Amino acid sequence: MKKSIIILQDLSCFTKASINISLPVLEAMGADSAVLPLTLLSTQSDGFDNIYVRDLAGCCMEVLDKFSQNGFAFDAFLSGYLSTPDQYEVAYSAMKLLREGAIRIIDPVLGDDGNLYPGFTTSHVDMMRKYIRNASVITPNYTEACMLTGKTRVDDILSEFSHLTPASVVITSLPTEDGKVATLVSSDGVVRIEAQRDLGASVPGSGDLFSAVLSGRLLHGSDVFSAAFDAARITTDAIRHTLSTGRIRRAGIDIVTAIRGVV
Repeated sequence: MKKSIIILQDLSCFTKASINISLPVLEAMGADSAVLPLTLLSTQSDGFDNIYVRDLAGCCMEVLDKFSQNGFAFDAFLSGYLSTPDQYEVAYSAMKLLREGAIRIIDPVLGDDGNLYPGFTTSHVDMMRKYIRNASVITPNYTEACMLTGKTRVDDILSEFSHLTPASVVITSLPTEDGKVATLVSSDGVVRIEAQRDLGASVPGSGDLFSAVLSGRLLHGSDVFSAAFDAARITTDAIRHTLSTGRIRRAGIDIVTAIRGVV
């Protein structure tokens, strides 16, 4: 019987990000996926100025009520971009539909390159800091790890996370001294790091791809170390493929390589 997962992310009508990545990747990995599109966007925000945005938190709460009435239950939970208090309430409510022992993967989307994303404030950091207490695994990039902990040194970041959440910590886009980027995994007192070549460019949707592959691997019983490092390699390959095709960056990552890598 397929393992099931409920995905809480935004839905972009044109570009490849969030649900447009997580759903096909997780389905290709054999997961039975349900989605809660918390925000409807014409395009993702990176690279576009004229964007339609509609908060669907109220609609998602009604969907969850129907899920509950139908007795739906899930083996895993994946959440990404949360922008309002109402969307956080949807996430907390969705957790009530999880089976005992369900995996809770939280991608604490807040910012990148040392800055908060547009429209985010310190109050969003505070809401996320409280929210990650409920996670099994969190996947911040280095900027988000610094924002959530108030620290910049890796040892200090991990120490602070141990007070904030019982979750395993997966930090992506960690800069290294030799000019590479690394993925760091900390779980049950064990810390491992694997570096990848810095491709010199970021592509929208890369973080969503990483968290989706990680979730799929965890659903199939992989430990968090092998799941995270596999997700990092697949994401790096997908970024490399996207850049090689001449695809317009703002259109988001081309997930063809990723799907071939997970099936």
